[in-house]
Amino acid sequence: MRKDIALLLLAAALLPAAWADDDAPALSRAAARGAVAELQQIIRQGADVNATDDDGETALMEAAGKGRTEAVKLLLAAGAKVDAVDEDGETALMKAAEDGYVEVIRALVAAGAKVDAANRKGETALMEAADEGYTGAVRALLDAGANPALRDRRGETALDKARRERRDAVVELLQK
Repeated sequence: MRKDIALLLLAAALLPAAWADDDAPALSRAAARGAVAELQQIIRQGADVNATDDDGETALMEAAGKGRTEAVKLLLAAGAKVDAVDEDGETALMKAAEDGYVEVIRALVAAGAKVDAANRKGETALMEAADEGYTGAVRALLDAGANPALRDRRGETALDKARRERRDAVVELLQK
């Protein structure tokens, strides 16, 4: 029994060292802060830019969801997969759209992001932007070819979501 306890204590002491080898936490923290110099250093040291955390999120998703345009561009240039999905089926484009980050949306679209990709609920980036009332994001997605007629699993379109949330400017834009 004492041997078992000793082995457990030894294993517990080694766990943090094993975690330190994981690329996702360091990359994600730097990406979320928009710390471009730190990201460059981590990438130069050989980090996997497509490493995921426990929720399947990549550093690109973190940067996109925080509006860190320069970090997004750096990660894309380093080989980050633009259409990677997390455990909910969300892409970096969806994360940028749900918070209205127009410049990030443009950078992701320029890198080839699929504008009509849908998450597990069937929602697209356009639907998320419309639901939150981000007119600029909706306009950028429409300009990129997003299809406003698509429906989610509940049967709602981007226009339906904007109407439900009383996002009048978005409703007007989607009705054009």
